[in-house]
Amino acid sequence: MPPSQLTEAEIIDGCLAGSRLMQKHLYDRFAARMMAVCLRYAQTTFEAEDVLQEGFVTVFTNLSKFRRECPLEFWIRRIMINAALRQHRRNSGLVAMSEGEYPEDLAGRSLRFPTTHLKSF
Repeated sequence: MPPSQLTEAEIIDGCLAGSRLMQKHLYDRFAARMMAVCLRYAQTTFEAEDVLQEGFVTVFTNLSKFRRECPLEFWIRRIMINAALRQHRRNSGLVAMSEGEYPEDLAGRSLRFPTTHLKSF
């Protein structure tokens, strides 16, 4: 059966049974849409790809917890958003410096994270 004709339930059941092919079908079905979500939250494409990978690892790890009360896409989207927010929190402590500025040059200056480069959530 072509992957496009598989139902969500068939893909989920196949993934839960350990089918790598069904995992690929699940990834192929949702990766492009989830990348669009990740790009909205990430500051770079590289960061969005990182979030996408982390998100799909979480999806496959926790698929048995999916209760099937809502469409699978909504559940996956929520996981991607949470992964993006975790990535943002991990990076929020980093201070962006201009070329030529070094930590010792900044001693005594009040450091603020440059909010002009942040996307609003």
